[in-house]
Amino acid sequence: KIGALDNFFEIGGDSIKALRMVSFLRAQGILLKANDVLKHRVVEKIAQFARYGAAEVQASQEPIEGLVEDSGIFLFYKDLDYPDSAYFNQSTLLEWKGRADLAALQAAFDGITFQHDMLRTRFEPGHLFVKAAAAGEHGVTLEEYTLPDETDKIKELCEEIQSHLAVDKALVRAALLHAGARDLFFITAHHTIVDGISWRILLEDLETAYGQAWAKEPVKLPEKTHTYQDYAQAMKEYRDSYALSLEIPYWQETVRKVLAMETSKGKDYSRHFAQLTVSLDKPGTDKLLAAKLSAYQLEINDLLLTAVGRSYRQTFGKDSLSLQLEGHGREYIGKELLTDRTIGWFTSIFPVVLEKLNGEAQHDLIRVKETLHRIPNKGVGYNVLAFVEGQHKLAWEKNLIPKMVFNYLGDVAGAEENRTYFAPDSKDGFSTGLDYQSVKNCDGPDLAVNCLIDGGRFALYLDYNTGLYDEKTAQAFAQGILGEIGALTAHLDGVREPVVTASDLGETSWSEEEFNAVVEEFAARGEHIERIYPLTPLQEGMLLSHVMDP
Repeated sequence: KIGALDNFFEIGGDSIKALRMVSFLRAQGILLKANDVLKHRVVEKIAQFARYGAAEVQASQEPIEGLVEDSGIFLFYKDLDYPDSAYFNQSTLLEWKGRADLAALQAAFDGITFQHDMLRTRFEPGHLFVKAAAAGEHGVTLEEYTLPDETDKIKELCEEIQSHLAVDKALVRAALLHAGARDLFFITAHHTIVDGISWRILLEDLETAYGQAWAKEPVKLPEKTHTYQDYAQAMKEYRDSYALSLEIPYWQETVRKVLAMETSKGKDYSRHFAQLTVSLDKPGTDKLLAAKLSAYQLEINDLLLTAVGRSYRQTFGKDSLSLQLEGHGREYIGKELLTDRTIGWFTSIFPVVLEKLNGEAQHDLIRVKETLHRIPNKGVGYNVLAFVEGQHKLAWEKNLIPKMVFNYLGDVAGAEENRTYFAPDSKDGFSTGLDYQSVKNCDGPDLAVNCLIDGGRFALYLDYNTGLYDEKTAQAFAQGILGEIGALTAHLDGVREPVVTASDLGETSWSEEEFNAVVEEFAARGEHIERIYPLTPLQEGMLLSHVMDP
């Protein structure tokens, strides 16, 4: 049972679930921002920022068509210049509960593609183009196949479908598979129009729309939020804003640190990668999801990345590590946009450097937490500054990137396990939102850690450059991460009093030593710090005058 004093992160919450919760609440007439959930954490504190009423920002409910403005992540994709750019997909395979009605499924998908404009997209030279939502026409014509209920045959067909997108015509394919006594539904989409949150939206709407179509009712989905075109246009305006200009020194320093360490040649497509998978058992996963994150005011990513950094230190003997991180990207970019029900590729990709881990649990957790919590606006600004044309561009050789990429996808099953009409396929090896792409597109860092909760278990997928790492080393690194997750979870359980760090109080510049010295100074006077505020420009001027002439 969840009560008013429960911590969002300690009951399995993450940033993706915060967005889903905000979307659900708005449908009930309750307005809340995802950032309020992430910032205030505890139910009773979050509730203070909830409001009843209509959405403060109204989004047009009309379908759009035409060229889509290039977003930062789309420009990142174009810069990669993939050898096989058409085969860069995300896919899911669903098992229907009983027999699927093709006519109802087509009507449901028509309703979904009518509302979610990006599902009607095709490639035009160098751009995304949204086709018109024509009455009486299918946004995506469903395919139908009959085959034996054999895993190899099903995988072979799915691979054939997803590896042959005619991207000049459509960026989505969907097929109903009659596999013996089972009906399966396979959906694949080019990654440039979907991300992990998009899949959750699509599957929620598929459940709703299919139920309506099956009952011979018109398809009616929750109201649209702002379009991807709105988002891309807002990003263009955000590019040269004063707010974003304040991030430039931070990103310049981060890039300097990355280039001073070992880097990966991110666009070296001659490399060969292998993958291995490790996982926690159900009790270990339950302990991770119930970890006492409030001990240091952590988010689950803080814990997972500390485990990654500590295993890297043990395996490779280095106390610092450069990383490429991914965020959901649906952050504030100068305009109040509602995007929690918008399908599109919003992902933010940005560099981070974890420094001077020493193997002591409290020290490492705080160092990683402080590094991650000081990233401006969840990292959204990096791709904007690096790839969108504008002033003060972050310019360097884009082929030199961090040593490792890390991405936590959250619980990919979640509510899908309790659907009325379908469930994630568990037999044939496809999972919602995982990437499927050409082996020619071997871009990115030399190590890639992707992890998720699937079927109630924490699974970790490690891709590694076989020209640099052997299987034994890769296995030691991956198993080390699982071991460190267990050790850190046990450490958190033993912390009796919550530890407050600088970022909890709003301070993002001081070192740990400086912060502790200030706390001790106030404590010696019997005083407790509630908040630390940076000086305004006027106050800075007054301070400078005093320093220059006391």
